[in-house]
Parts: sequence; C-alpha cells; structure tokens
Amino acid sequence: MTLFEIKGERYGYPDNWHDITATRYLEYLRDIEPGYPKEISDLHRAHTILQEVEPEIEKWERKMGMTRARIMEAIHEGTAPKKCALTFPELYRQCMEAKAIIADVESRTGVLWRANTYFPYLARVVSHFTGVPYEVCVNDMELGTLEFLASKVNAVFTQPPPDEQKSTYHIAGEVYSLPGDLMKKSTLIEFAEAAQFEQDLQAVRNGNATAMLNVTAVLLRPLGVAYSEDQYNRNMATFAQHLTMYDLYQVAFFLRALSMKYALAFLTYTVEGETVPGIGT
Repeated sequence: MTLFEIKGERYGYPDNWHDITATRYLEYLRDIEPGYPKEISDLHRAHTILQEVEPEIEKWERKMGMTRARIMEAIHEGTAPKKCALTFPELYRQCMEAKAIIADVESRTGVLWRANTYFPYLARVVSHFTGVPYEVCVNDMELGTLEFLASKVNAVFTQPPPDEQKSTYHIAGEVYSLPGDLMKKSTLIEFAEAAQFEQDLQAVRNGNATAMLNVTAVLLRPLGVAYSEDQYNRNMATFAQHLTMYDLYQVAFFLRALSMKYALAFLTYTVEGETVPGIGT
C-alpha cells in the first residue's frame, strides 16, 4: 500500500492484490461496477478487436504489396489469391466496424460526458479503494490526481498474480489449509460440506462472483479442523474482514486444478471481463 495525503489526511492506494480485501472487491462488483460507463466498455472492445486484426491485415498488405482498400477491390475483381479471398474480408469487416465504434464513442464523449459520467465514476472507484471520501474526490481533488489514483487501482487489476498452487494460507494470525482430497468421502459431515459447497459454487456458475467468498469459506479451514456449519460461519466472519484478493485468486486456481470448470466463472469475470475498476487512465 502506497500512502499519500489529501487535505492533511493520510490515505493509501493498493500496490498489489495483497492490499485489497476480497470483501472490498466484491463490494465494488455489487455497488460500483454496474455504473461502469458503457462508452468505455465499447471503446475497450473496439480497441481489443483492432489489436487482434490489424497485425493480420498488415501482413496481407505487405504480402500483396497493396493497401487494404486495394486488396478488397482485388477480391471483388476475383484477382486475389484464394486464401486471401477467404480470410481477408472478415478481418477487414471487423477492423472497419471497430473503427466506426471508436469514432462514434469519441463523438459522444466530450467535455460534458467527462464531467457528468467519466470523472464521477473515477471518483467512486478511487474513494472505494483508497478511503478518500467521495465528496473530497469530487470537490477538492485535482483531476490529474484523480486520474493518477484511478490508474494505480487499474494497474493492480490488469496484472493478476501468478498461480503459486498454495495449500496453506495465513489469515488473521491463523493458518488455514485447503482440503487435500476434496470431499470424496461419505461421512455425514462431509456430505454436508459437499452440499454447502455445491450450493455456493452454483451461485458462482450463475454469474454471482460475490459467492466466491462463500465457496472459500467452505474450502479453507484452520489446520486439523473438520468442516462444520459453525466453522463455515466463523470463516465467513473472518474472511469478510481479512481475506485478500490474492488469497481468493489462489483458491480459484485451486478449483481450476481440480478441473471444476464452472468455478472459473470468478476468474473469467475478474481477469477477462469487460471492466476493471480504474478504466485504463
């Protein structure tokens, strides 16, 4: 966490996933992410498409010794190579559509949009992840500072941690572990564990990323402690305050290692989704 000062008060912005609690991020998904500006989402998708198709189009331009427009003419005239005729039109279509989206968004995102939509959203993000009151972000913070802090938040979420295949976790002064042989026995208590796990994981599969905290409360428990409803509730209370996004991410990797495909809904939402808190400022 990097500390900074605003109006004589000290705050901090996160440097990595260890600095953000799972609850803080899940609250972002619930309370702030729904207000993510659609224009930025459209712009992000369009630029992603361009990054994918432009290199391929440029390869054909070099190979054919023509501009892209001339290549399309050659295809229509029937003089282009067969492979080019089969692949280039789709690349060209995607490129032109992406550029049209970018032009449209840029035409609608002028000064008023930045004042009424863009900067207020950045202020909510910065306030949520740094603790600076929203009113201070809006009324007292210079726009350059606001964008800088938003970019620092964004940097954390665009650089996910590596999979360390952790089996033990230090949380609130206690050591927790993941089960070595996940719920494959048949005692009554383990059946209850499996049932709770399936219920919570079903919520993740249905798109409720916040249920990942519940999944983690089933999987992680203090060393040598068996699953129980009481332990599940204690975990929920502890994890709500102390579990970091780093820990939650590693648990998601654990689920992937067990080939539970639907558990990846959380990873997909966080890493590959359309939105990240800081909007790439």
